[in-house]
Amino acid sequence: MKNKVAIILLLIMIALTMAACNDESEAGAGDTNWEPGNAEIIVPTEPGGGSDTISRMMASILTEENIVEHEINVDNRPGGNGGVGMSELYSQDGSGEHLIAVNSSFITAPLQGDLNFTYEDFTPIANMGDQSYVLVVSKDSGIETFEEYVQAVEEEDLTFGSYAIGSSDHMVSLLFDEAIGHTTQYVPFDGISEAFTALLGGHVDVTAQQIGSTLEYIENGDVVPIAVTSPERVDVLEDVPTMNELGYDLEWSLYRAIYGPPNMPEEAQEYWINAFEELSENPRWVEEYQEPQLLEPRFISGQELEDYFDEVSEIFENNLREQGIIE
Repeated sequence: MKNKVAIILLLIMIALTMAACNDESEAGAGDTNWEPGNAEIIVPTEPGGGSDTISRMMASILTEENIVEHEINVDNRPGGNGGVGMSELYSQDGSGEHLIAVNSSFITAPLQGDLNFTYEDFTPIANMGDQSYVLVVSKDSGIETFEEYVQAVEEEDLTFGSYAIGSSDHMVSLLFDEAIGHTTQYVPFDGISEAFTALLGGHVDVTAQQIGSTLEYIENGDVVPIAVTSPERVDVLEDVPTMNELGYDLEWSLYRAIYGPPNMPEEAQEYWINAFEELSENPRWVEEYQEPQLLEPRFISGQELEDYFDEVSEIFENNLREQGIIE
């Protein structure tokens, strides 16, 4: 009798253990033992730009949809081609509650500036997707097609205004120059809103920005779109050709990623990866940001994200060396 009771108790214990294991394996996004307090997303640019817009939307949906149960503040730290924001995050070594909205300067600022860190020192969280570019000129320029733009570049010295030297915006200007075999003069700004102000005021001749960030100016009739860098035409600009269609081998997009500080605890990294993956699948995210901002969804995280940045870094570094911007 005692042996039977012991066997029954043993079977019950095994069943409970298996049930607990199943519960753990079926845990949803964001289900970890670690929970943050109030968190912060650092934006290394002025308010109003693409990084600022996506950060505020992420913070809003993450909290309002209860993906994250604590407040998330957005802190703009412009300057130094993104170096100011990166330095602030670097100072939060080991924190699980500080993040940064990553743009191209996350890679290029350390290459160009006197910074004692690189992107490799930070903790990869997630890439939410990529945004292609549209090349635009002022409505008063008299240019209506890419062919007319090429002719104008050949005949006069045009200025190309956009975000900081070494940024993704700068890279796309170099790619346009390389494609047509002529050079524009690049004029860097601290943010894309400043670049658009300069374009509309006649202080620069052309700019290229992410399509979603440019739609307002296009719809208002302030600028004329003449080419896109996406693999295929986009629905909202169905009359605007791709560079590939125009006979140029040119595709370019800007990643929209999130990183944490150096030495972020593993449980915190896992928490944020799960949270942003859940965000990427949230209907509000798709309807309120992904679709209107024409974000091409491509969620990657952790080591896969770091490997991707290694590849992108090599492209940026080679281009900067060829231009003599870095040695």
